[in-house]
Amino acid sequence: MNVYEHIATNNRKTVGILCAFPAVLFLTVYLFAVVCAAFIETAYVTKYALQFTLRFYPYLILVVSIWTVVSFYRGGKMVLGMARARRVTFEENRELFRLVENTAIMAGLPTPEIYLIEDDSLNAFATERNPEKASIALTKGIVEKLDKTDTVKAALWNAVVKAKAKKIKDDVAVQIFADGLDSFYIAVKNGKPEIERYYYYNNNGQLVTTEAELMKLAQGKYDIVKSVMADKANFDGNLSVLLKVIDIFNK
Repeated sequence: MNVYEHIATNNRKTVGILCAFPAVLFLTVYLFAVVCAAFIETAYVTKYALQFTLRFYPYLILVVSIWTVVSFYRGGKMVLGMARARRVTFEENRELFRLVENTAIMAGLPTPEIYLIEDDSLNAFATERNPEKASIALTKGIVEKLDKTDTVKAALWNAVVKAKAKKIKDDVAVQIFADGLDSFYIAVKNGKPEIERYYYYNNNGQLVTTEAELMKLAQGKYDIVKSVMADKANFDGNLSVLLKVIDIFNK
């Protein structure tokens, strides 16, 4: 089951719960009234219970409806407030912003607002009623655990010029190795760029470089010749493929 099937299943379950809720609420109030009536009056218990339920049930429905509307429009902010989350600015944590933006782009979603919770535990959650108004909250603990490989991948993905990738007709891939980072590959398949965190055996070459040089690549300022001459990079493979891959980052 893929993510879209999960979403459809959850939506159906939500509709089912909302449809069943009035009946469940009525039954709950009625059973409560039966118990109370049994203590007060042994005779006509069901009669009194039904009268009590019919009298107060409309008011309960009104209160629940108001709360549902408030939760629908303000629920996200309420949850963030209870978690004591504060909004993070781009200047405060650029690496986190790039990582979240990269994930949103790959999922085909708008970039959500980012909030930070001052807690050392590893936790995160998303809230709000639709993708356009979405917010994501992360604890301080999980942000500190985000490794450099994810950050570099996020920066590279954000910098990819897809229009240039479409011009590459052949499937190409370059494996990346850098100190302090897990190996990952940059590829173009059927005109679509890919950046994945594992070893791609059918690569056209292997680039060994540094994290700083990869960030230059993300900024469209990478010069492979200067990098090799400065002993900051080494490439083994099809050089023309490497130049094609580098070119998709040059805006």
